[in-house]
Amino acid sequence: MLMRRHGGPGALGLVLLLLAAPAPGEEDNREDLPAVLPEPVTTTHSLETVDGERLEYRATVGYTPLGEDREHPEARVFSVAYTMGDEEADRPVTFLFNGGPGAASAYLNVGGLGPRVLETDERGLSATTPPRLVDNPKTWLAFTDLVFVDPPGTGFSRVMEAGDPEDFFEPEGDLAALEETLERWLDDHGRRGDPVYLGGESYGGYRAGALPARLMRNSGISVSGTVLVSPALDFGMLEGGTGRPLPHALMLPALTASARAHDRLGDDPPSLEQAEAFALGDYLEGLLHPDRIDADWIDEVARFTGIDRDHLRATGGRVTLNMAQRGLLRDEGRLVSLYDGGIDSPDPVPTRTRPRADAILDGLVAPLSTAMLDHLRNTLDWSHGHQYRLLSREVFGAWDWDSSQRTGPASAMDDLATALALDPRFRIFSVHGEADLITPYFATEWLLGQIAHAADPGDDERIVTGRYPGGHMLYMRADTNAELFDDARRFYTGHAADEDGAAADPD
Repeated sequence: MLMRRHGGPGALGLVLLLLAAPAPGEEDNREDLPAVLPEPVTTTHSLETVDGERLEYRATVGYTPLGEDREHPEARVFSVAYTMGDEEADRPVTFLFNGGPGAASAYLNVGGLGPRVLETDERGLSATTPPRLVDNPKTWLAFTDLVFVDPPGTGFSRVMEAGDPEDFFEPEGDLAALEETLERWLDDHGRRGDPVYLGGESYGGYRAGALPARLMRNSGISVSGTVLVSPALDFGMLEGGTGRPLPHALMLPALTASARAHDRLGDDPPSLEQAEAFALGDYLEGLLHPDRIDADWIDEVARFTGIDRDHLRATGGRVTLNMAQRGLLRDEGRLVSLYDGGIDSPDPVPTRTRPRADAILDGLVAPLSTAMLDHLRNTLDWSHGHQYRLLSREVFGAWDWDSSQRTGPASAMDDLATALALDPRFRIFSVHGEADLITPYFATEWLLGQIAHAADPGDDERIVTGRYPGGHMLYMRADTNAELFDDARRFYTGHAADEDGAAADPD
């Protein structure tokens, strides 16, 4: 989950779209909690997979203490681990994070990849009231153990009295905390010798991109691969502006996908492949040379985006997020979701300059929070912790982008290139919903193309990308999740499923 604030700190402009940041001094994000952490709780479960096999698994819920003194930790990191069979059987283990920063991992856990998931409708929203969890026959537990990690300040994870929030709520400190968490979890569970994978969504994709090289160099942990779900890999590519035309060009195909979903591009709508060619061709050329823009160029931009020509002329052909959210269906008084441009909802306050409602982001907070708590309390027997924070405005409001040791917008690209170069077996699997307007798929594909040189020449199996129907949380749509499951299994095992659903031998 990536949260946005218009006009946010620094040049990033990333922040909360819907949750207001707390006033200074309102919350110091440190809690006086018992220093002695409760013991982990393990329960056993089973479900039937898509292959018709019975999958027996263990769920372990607990905290990992951070800091040199385990009896007085600086932070406690909450995780839910699903494991199968013998932990000495060389089975892959994947650590997963969501984003924000300030989001818990419930999105990836009960949203789509775990063994129990929220029942959703065709839009990827809760299908029932109250929300209901169901067995997930396409859980990724079929081919990898799963450890869902909540960074400090999210879920039940907290900065303790002995810790300093400033050490955790900034990019470098966040990565250091997760590196320590993963190293301790692997050591505590005797899993260092098993294949290790990382997975992250949105800002979690930045984490999953930046961590592999660090783990290899700092902790001596070999990372087999990383799964990037709607990742925010380079924040300089996510916010356009007068002097930054490339992000606008890289977002255009997602705008085309959104307009196609709403039948706003006529009887013969352009394909996404045509949109990609236009984006890095005539469209980018016009943005680079605004003095050459003419009516024909504006007409072409309108043909690919469905946005009103007058609005495009006023912005020099640049489509802002506000235009994407409100401009496409303005005549119907409806808002397009930035998290899935194919989904819309009524505009509750049309007089507001910038909409503060999003059908996907807002629509999932309550059902996912309820479902996750129900899962923890009633299925996994976890009775500790209070105030589960699915989306923490305190963490987001306290996040210090400027304290990073890096220069310029945060980027995981150098780290990803380093991981590819350090380990010839390290691989990348990046997936996107085609109508994601928060982290556009074409931006990620372009970025990954820039580091292809770090992989072996001609080896197209080390960087694998996938584009699917849907948006930012693409895994919450049943049709997309089925396709994603097959592609993920192929990435992990080298083979997909046959027509009957059973795993097929690689050819």
